[in-house]
Amino acid sequence: MSETIRITVVGLGSIGTSIALALKKADPDTEITGHDREQSVARRARKEGAVDQADWNLISACEEADVTILAIPFGEVKDTLVAAGPYFRAGCLVMDTCSAKSPVLRWADENLGEGVNFVGGSPILRGGKRSPDADLFVGSLFCLCPSTSASPESVGWASGLVRSIGARPFFIDAVEHDGVMAGVDHVPILVAAALLRVSRGSAAWREGVRLGGSRFTGATASIVGDAVGHAGLVLANPESVVRWLDAFQAELSELRGLIVNHEHDELGEALKVAQDAREEWARSEVGAEDEGPTFERGFRSLLMGDRGGKG
Repeated sequence: MSETIRITVVGLGSIGTSIALALKKADPDTEITGHDREQSVARRARKEGAVDQADWNLISACEEADVTILAIPFGEVKDTLVAAGPYFRAGCLVMDTCSAKSPVLRWADENLGEGVNFVGGSPILRGGKRSPDADLFVGSLFCLCPSTSASPESVGWASGLVRSIGARPFFIDAVEHDGVMAGVDHVPILVAAALLRVSRGSAAWREGVRLGGSRFTGATASIVGDAVGHAGLVLANPESVVRWLDAFQAELSELRGLIVNHEHDELGEALKVAQDAREEWARSEVGAEDEGPTFERGFRSLLMGDRGGKG
């Protein structure tokens, strides 16, 4: 058996290329194949040294891989699993990076062949959108939601891979993950959309374009990206999203009442509670263990000694 680990990264945007760069930084001998629908994007990833080769054909890029990472928008995952599902070899590991896990796990269960191990992944990044960077995941959480059919060995491989890129594995149930992410990831998209739609519809929009500063930038950053993909994420978990939206609207109504009634002290206290919550969130990042990427011997040995099935 070759000692070369064959990894395929499907989707070579910021997340996919950063994963590939981190794996290469951790172990330059890892063989990485990249695939992207945009050939210019794939060529750029190869030029940056993130992948050893770029394969324009999805099937050939995935069929011999030990590990395949789907770093693609949520809206593309189902079709990708349908197309490539029959061609993954038994014993391999397939992961994704979407922020909605329940539907992805269901699609994997419906489309992957027997013996293919699926572990859903969801990197939790702070600091906004970034260009590809080998250290993008250092110190961050990386949620893992194994399918019920994933072997214990493959779950270990997924954990080792996450640690190898400098992140910290965080195992969580898919339903629980999606319920929380509805509030902290998906509703912010809708809040940003609402603020922009109201602002653009205002008679003062022309002035607003000029005067909007860092607060407007921060408040609307969540809407940047693929609008159709954002809609898919929101509609993937409508019950949780609506529940969070209802709570958000109730809070806005309460704050509105304080303003209408000129309740200065109460409004100040409400804002102080929010500030305290923001600081608590920020401190949780400061307390993270920032260990640099180290390709764990356990991950390599698991893949070398027992890949969960025959190739």
